[in-house]
Amino acid sequence: MKALIKQKDKLQLLITASALLLLIIFFSSMSPFFLTRDNMMSILLNSTSVGLIAVGQFLCLVTRNFDMSVGNVAAMGGILVTMLVVDAGMAVPLAVAIGLGFGLLSGFLAGFSVAKLHTNAFITTFSILQIYRGVLFVLTGGIPIMILANPAFRFIGTYRVFDSVQLPIVILILTFVVFYFIMKYTKLGRNVYAVGANPEAAHICGINVARIKIFCFVTIGGLSSIAGMLFTARISSASPTVGAMFALDSIAACVVGGTAMTGGKGSLGGVFMGVMIVNVVQNGLVMIGLDASYHYIATGLIMFGAVLAQSRRQKV
Repeated sequence: MKALIKQKDKLQLLITASALLLLIIFFSSMSPFFLTRDNMMSILLNSTSVGLIAVGQFLCLVTRNFDMSVGNVAAMGGILVTMLVVDAGMAVPLAVAIGLGFGLLSGFLAGFSVAKLHTNAFITTFSILQIYRGVLFVLTGGIPIMILANPAFRFIGTYRVFDSVQLPIVILILTFVVFYFIMKYTKLGRNVYAVGANPEAAHICGINVARIKIFCFVTIGGLSSIAGMLFTARISSASPTVGAMFALDSIAACVVGGTAMTGGKGSLGGVFMGVMIVNVVQNGLVMIGLDASYHYIATGLIMFGAVLAQSRRQKV
């Protein structure tokens, strides 16, 4: 049985990798500027926010949950740190620590509600989304806050490692590597999969199911806040509407990468390729001259196709 599961997982990764390769070939044939170093780096850079959130979303999906509030948690993280740095004159490291603390606390509250109070994950996180949406507009009046005068904060979003790769890309790759190791080689990772596969059996085996779920929500809250801070530092502006598509894009990336909506199954390798697929499509559509708004349609179709393929595999 284990051998069969591994074989199916490898097949899923192969299908996802093939889909990514075909998309790259298609858009390269449609635009001579697509397959260039600058554009590839641009795709990676634009993938950082959704990619970081997708790692946390993956953990939640594996445990049969998901978080709809990630976009506004990211926006709150960016706005909060910007206001502390620009308006209050706080040191950037302390402001970033407070922003990260906000994300972790937000995730804890959502996780505690879902795991301990047994509320529905969709209703809980959608309620949090609405609360943060109101707070964001109260704080900003709907107007972005510029941070051009603070190079120390902009540094974390624009610094190039070895004068080549921007820091957010390095953070994204390191995050995937760390959580890949956790999920594959640690007891914590095995417990996350066990809770998603069968919560009742996991509880009988002595796994603290509630604690595992809270861990997943705390992780996605922290990563969402980091994503928002990095995005804000990169574009030198904190906007209350910055994360409108983060929830859909992160879920789509996970599902496209083979993460089962029913829980207990998936890999971060597949999620990374799923993130790349979503962003390659969005970038490619712009490259061939279509309006950026078409990416909403494309993302929805990609997600629908992936869910349909999953349901057909489960029937087989």
